[in-house]
Amino acid sequence: MKAATIAMCLCSLAVMAGCQPSGPPPIQVEKDGLALALKLPARKFVVGDTFTVRLTAANATDKDMTMTPKTAPLAVVRLWRQVASEWVQIKQYPAASSDPAAPWTLPAGKDRALAVKVTVERDWPVREPLRLTGEIQGRKDPVAGILIQAFPTKKECSRAKVY
Repeated sequence: MKAATIAMCLCSLAVMAGCQPSGPPPIQVEKDGLALALKLPARKFVVGDTFTVRLTAANATDKDMTMTPKTAPLAVVRLWRQVASEWVQIKQYPAASSDPAAPWTLPAGKDRALAVKVTVERDWPVREPLRLTGEIQGRKDPVAGILIQAFPTKKECSRAKVY
């Protein structure tokens, strides 16, 4: 209770001081000592928007981790649409590449930030939940994901609630 009260006070002070939260909190997942955080500037977007998906990989072990991606780039963001009872991938950012990528090492106890630019394209489904996932190439897990929505106009986007 005390911690919740302190957190609410700090948030109130930050808002009064002009600090606005910068999007939803990061989504964090961990598998076999590799933690992955996905951070977005928002959860609702307008067709034509370009935003940056920030992925931070952290090695929580006491040994270096070597990533061996089959192709460049080092991080990939995928967009999924729910069809019937399953999620179907509809986009990948950056687009698939056949360029080879060199292995890279994430030292023990260290992290590495990666950024992927995403543009809300005209063919994105609008007014429905979409799943956006981020992953590090060369590792099957972990994969961080969050639900987002796209809207055709700013007016509609500003009125919409995303849960």
